[in-house]
Amino acid sequence: MIKFLKWMESTINEHIASWVHLSMILCAFGSVANIYYSFMGMNHGPVPSAIISVGLGLGLALSAIMASSIPTRQRGRFTFAVVATLAIAAMSGGIQTAGYLAHGTGIAWALFYGFGIPIATEVLLAIDLTVKHDADKQQVLDNAEDILELRVSEAIAESLAELDVTKSKRYVERQVDIILRAKAQQLVAKMLPSDVESADIAPTVEVAKAEQIPTNADLKPAKPAEIDQAKRQASAQARKANAEERRSSLLSLLSQEHLGASIDELNKSEIARQMGSSPRTVQRDIDQLRDDGMLNGVVG
Repeated sequence: MIKFLKWMESTINEHIASWVHLSMILCAFGSVANIYYSFMGMNHGPVPSAIISVGLGLGLALSAIMASSIPTRQRGRFTFAVVATLAIAAMSGGIQTAGYLAHGTGIAWALFYGFGIPIATEVLLAIDLTVKHDADKQQVLDNAEDILELRVSEAIAESLAELDVTKSKRYVERQVDIILRAKAQQLVAKMLPSDVESADIAPTVEVAKAEQIPTNADLKPAKPAEIDQAKRQASAQARKANAEERRSSLLSLLSQEHLGASIDELNKSEIARQMGSSPRTVQRDIDQLRDDGMLNGVVG
């Protein structure tokens, strides 16, 4: 029983337009009969009554079928078709209402039978069928969009899976090393003012004789000018060390990723982005490396 119901549902959905059109035609034949008897009740001849009733009834059915085939996005054409079908339905309903009233039917029921049936079975069915056609087309478009989005997501996932992140890791490691060295130099510069005399101590210290070691009484406090000078010297040393480290990193980057490239054709902006500096700084470092003999016209 369930399989039969599913088969019926599938068959009706597949041929829904044909079923709706058949319903319109059958109702049109009913309208033809009502119009014919209405004219006969008005003492019209059988032949004129038959011709007018058949023409009006079939015209209503054909107008409704044509209206149902026009997409709602063609707003002007669809509106005109619906208005034309309503006009024919009103004419048919008026004749049928007159026939019902002639046979003694109450005014309310006469209006319901005369106008309700042709409008409901022709005009509303046509509009309903058109809306269903548009909904089916939109469903197809939505399904296509979902499939396309799925395919794009799969392609992105495959590309990410095959992505080589080695260069990115090296870049991050270089930036972290630069940051650590800069922080260390800043800390050293901050510590120097409170221990200025230690900045001039050489790495290798010879043990002096006891009489040559000054006592606390001989030590004089550092003057503000000396402290400022020591700060400037420490800052200059830090900048120099930072520049040397930056040029070393630049040279390493060029050797790894731009080997064999012309120095003048290098993308300074891209290299600056990788180094975390500005294009002017990169150009200045390249010029300095050229002056030092570390770079020529071509990397390598």
